[in-house]
Amino acid sequence: MSLRVEREGTMRYGFGWVVAWVLATGAVAQPIREAGQVQRVHGENRVIVITRAVASGSGAEPNPAIERILPMVLRSVPSARLYVCDSGGADPDEIVRTLRATGDYEVVERDALVWVTGEPNDPYVGRQWHLSRTRANLSWAFTPLFQPPVVAFVDTGVDVTHADIAPNLVPGYNAITRLSQAMGGDVSDLNGHGTAVVGTAAAVGNNGRGVCGLGWNIPVMPVKVTSGASGGAYISDVLDGVAWAVQNGAKVVNASFAGVQMSSVEAIGEYCRENGALLVWPSDNAGQDYGNIDRPNVIVVGGTDPTDTVPAWSSYGLMIDLVAPATVIYTCTRGGYYGTDGGNSFAAPQVAGALAVMWSMDRTLTTQQLESILLGTCVEVGPIGVDVRSGRGRLDVSAAVRLASKADFNRDGFIDGFDYDDFVGSFEQAALGSDVTGDGFVDAFDYDLFIGLFEG
Repeated sequence: MSLRVEREGTMRYGFGWVVAWVLATGAVAQPIREAGQVQRVHGENRVIVITRAVASGSGAEPNPAIERILPMVLRSVPSARLYVCDSGGADPDEIVRTLRATGDYEVVERDALVWVTGEPNDPYVGRQWHLSRTRANLSWAFTPLFQPPVVAFVDTGVDVTHADIAPNLVPGYNAITRLSQAMGGDVSDLNGHGTAVVGTAAAVGNNGRGVCGLGWNIPVMPVKVTSGASGGAYISDVLDGVAWAVQNGAKVVNASFAGVQMSSVEAIGEYCRENGALLVWPSDNAGQDYGNIDRPNVIVVGGTDPTDTVPAWSSYGLMIDLVAPATVIYTCTRGGYYGTDGGNSFAAPQVAGALAVMWSMDRTLTTQQLESILLGTCVEVGPIGVDVRSGRGRLDVSAAVRLASKADFNRDGFIDGFDYDDFVGSFEQAALGSDVTGDGFVDAFDYDLFIGLFEG
């Protein structure tokens, strides 16, 4: 499976028809830049209304401002005086003008789709070369709009108070004591490895702090498998941690340890697949040739440097599926700090994070589809085809996310004019399949997002 974008000669509708359709429906509006951080695209039907504060002691009296809009209200947060209204086929701009003219409302404006644009405001993102090399940064215009599935990090634990990690944490597990975090299991990180691994994949993005993860809002499930400061763990505890994570909702599991050559790793990978999850494991840093050992149920990741070269220390063999940046990785460290680390332990979480972001674009994708898209969009960095050092090539997050999204509307493995035609047909019929944003509505937001993903 590969990524191909074709525009010329594939549209079944002419350009004039498209322009006429746009003018008739108002589906595409001109973007408005705001403060250099967001791009706002006006929606087709929804109107945001914020009522004026009610005078003290008059809360029980009828409020004409609210009664006037009640027939149009889709949802509301009365405590915030916020009401989201549907124009119901009427001209939303006329509704905005009419409501504003009453003087009864603090705010009346068209709903809008807010996009992230440009660089995030995390101060150290410029040190994270791996994000631009894998083109993760190009997907940030879309991916923060979607909620990824839970990713478990089976590791040394995590700094649960780190400002760039804590907001994304979900309850985890201690495989040494066999206690969930909810039952008192300790997931704190005495070594620092787990904190750095988590930060690589899932540090909170655009929060004005530290670094930026490949995915900004990935739910992080910490699974601690070692109680000492050395970082070493028994493979039995790692396997137990993987199984617990899958049993408790993780859809992607990252285990940044050596040992992928052990047969039990393949067995637990098969368990993950059987339960609708994916297991990601790095090759080790010993420079070993593991020959014809394969791990069909585990996504095995090797490393690259800033020149897309696989370092001599990155172990290799038939098991390697793909590679990702593994040197000079700037990430989170214990104590709320940041620093540089390296090794294939940091290549694997980038792949795990990419899989989570891909899955967020379309939760109906199977594990096999996700893996096919992931590997099919890799950038070749070795000999053509599958290479024992680089597998299918180096991770390309942007290409993988686009192909996993509904830009490939007909799911044929390509992004081309046929996807556009099929989407427009579905959109015109208001079919739920064209709900690209996943908000339960088929509206201009879906059209705008589809076009953004389609054009890349």
